[in-house]
Amino acid sequence: METCLYRLPWLILACVTLWGSTLEACSTPVFRYALQRWQPDDYEVLVLHRQPLTDDENELLEILQQAARDEHAPANMTVRTVDLSQPVDEADQHLLAAVDLSGQVPWMLVQYPRFTKTDRLAFSGPLDRETIRMTIDSPARQEVRERILAGDSVVWVLIESGDSAKDAEAEEVLRQRLAYLEKNLELPNPADTGTEDLVASDEFSSEKENDAPLRFAYIRVSRDDPEERGFVAMLVNSESDLHEFEEPIAIPLFGRARSHYALVGKGINDDNIDLSSQFLCGACSCEVKSQNPGADMLFCANWEELITMPDVDHEPLPELTGLGALEIDDKPADETIESVTISTESENLSPPVDVTAAPVSVSNAETKSSYSLFGPAVVVVILGLLVVVFGTVVIQFRQKSTH
Repeated sequence: METCLYRLPWLILACVTLWGSTLEACSTPVFRYALQRWQPDDYEVLVLHRQPLTDDENELLEILQQAARDEHAPANMTVRTVDLSQPVDEADQHLLAAVDLSGQVPWMLVQYPRFTKTDRLAFSGPLDRETIRMTIDSPARQEVRERILAGDSVVWVLIESGDSAKDAEAEEVLRQRLAYLEKNLELPNPADTGTEDLVASDEFSSEKENDAPLRFAYIRVSRDDPEERGFVAMLVNSESDLHEFEEPIAIPLFGRARSHYALVGKGINDDNIDLSSQFLCGACSCEVKSQNPGADMLFCANWEELITMPDVDHEPLPELTGLGALEIDDKPADETIESVTISTESENLSPPVDVTAAPVSVSNAETKSSYSLFGPAVVVVILGLLVVVFGTVVIQFRQKSTH
C-alpha cells in the first residue's frame, strides 16, 4: 500500500501530462500554419572584390542593401562584402571553393539560409544590374506571391526540361491531379486530432471549412528564360542532386514561399503528387520550421503585413522600391492565374484548373485556436504539479505517523 502511495502522484502526473499533450494537436493545415507562422530565413549575398569598389559598384551594392531593408517589400536576404585581397575566414573559403573567380570581379555569391539541407550555392554571377534583378525578384515569383495571397493553398512550379513532349506530359499529369485533389482532398478535422472538444465549435464549423476550400495552382518556368535564371537556380539547387537531371521538375511552394520535396521526370505522377498534397494540407504538428523538409525562397514581400490585411484578395501588392530602372512590371490584373507559362518572350496560357469555390480567406482566425489551446495546457501542468506536491506531503505525513 505504501509503495502505491509513493507512485500515485507520479502516475497521476503522467496521466495528466499525456492528456495535456493532446492539446498540442493542431487541426490547422500545414500550408496555412506556415503562412501564418513561419518567417522566411535570410539568404546571404556576398559581394566579392579585390580592389576598392568604384562609385558605380557602390551604387549597385546600395541597390542590394536597399532591397533587403525595403519597408514595403523587403527581400529576405543580408548583404556582405568580402575583400579578397585580405585574409578570408574559413567559412568564406569554403564558399569560394565552389566558384571560379579567375575571371570577373566584383562577383556575387547567393547562399541559402542556414538550415537549408544542401551544400550548393543558390546562385552566383557578376555584380551588375541584370544579376541583381534576377536575384531579387522575377515575374514567376510575383505570380507565386499573388496566388498565395489570393488564397491558393499550394502553388507548384513546373521547371521545363526543354523537351516539349516531356514538359507537356508533366503539365497534363499535374493539371489533372491537382484538379482532382481540389475536389476530393479534405482538410484535417479536429475530431481526427482529438481537439474537437477543446476549441470553440464555431471555429471549425462545416460552413467555415466551405468558406476556405483547397485551391491548387501551377505555373511553368523555362530554364532558358533570362528573367527567371536566378529563381530556377534557387529551386534546382535547393536539393543536392536536382541540378543533375535534364527532366521536368515540379516543386510545390506553400506558406511564405517555402518549397517541399521536388518531383522529377516520371516521378511527377499521381501517387507522388498525392503524397505531397496530403502532407501540405494535413494537420500541422506545429514543429519548428527547420525540422521540416524544404527551403525558403528569396522573395520580396512583407508577409507579416500582407497576411493580416483585411480583404487581402483585393488589396494591390506593394511595388518593389529602391531598384530604380530595375523594376519589373506586374502582370495585368485581369490575366487568368490558373496556370501560366512564365516567359519574357511570350505567355501561353495552359488549360485552367476548374476552381468554383471562393478563395481561402487569409486571416488570424485559425491562429486563435492554437492560442486557445495554450491556456488549458498551462492549467493542466499546474494542476499536475499541485497533485504531486500534495501527494508527497501526504506520504511524508503518513510516514511520520507510523514511526
